[in-house]
Amino acid sequence: MGVYDAQTLTLPNSYIHGGLSDRAVAILGRLSKKQIMQLVDKWLDDSSTRPPLTLEDSDEESGQENRRSEEEDERRVVEWVRRELPQARRFTRPELIQALRFDYWSNGFNLLQVAQIESKCMWRLNGSI
Repeated sequence: MGVYDAQTLTLPNSYIHGGLSDRAVAILGRLSKKQIMQLVDKWLDDSSTRPPLTLEDSDEESGQENRRSEEEDERRVVEWVRRELPQARRFTRPELIQALRFDYWSNGFNLLQVAQIESKCMWRLNGSI
């Protein structure tokens, strides 16, 4: 079974394509820091674009599995990233992009994020934002 939907020949928004993700990082460099932070705020509000981080239980030494629900994990990840964002706002634009790519979205950006980055850049180039 492939990643795409064979009936509609489409890829899901959550699919991460390495080449497109790398291209999106380059496009982020064309955006202002404010525009990048707007994207991050948007991504945190959407479950399909949140960082794919997993939080581990404090009782990891005992070998018990993490039994929290995915929803609880997502909520905690978003809270953690939102706590870290004020520090990220002090970064230079290249530092911010590097932190987003390697610390928060280390697997790469998914297709929805790539489309949002490209769209934001197109709007900027057209002078609409």
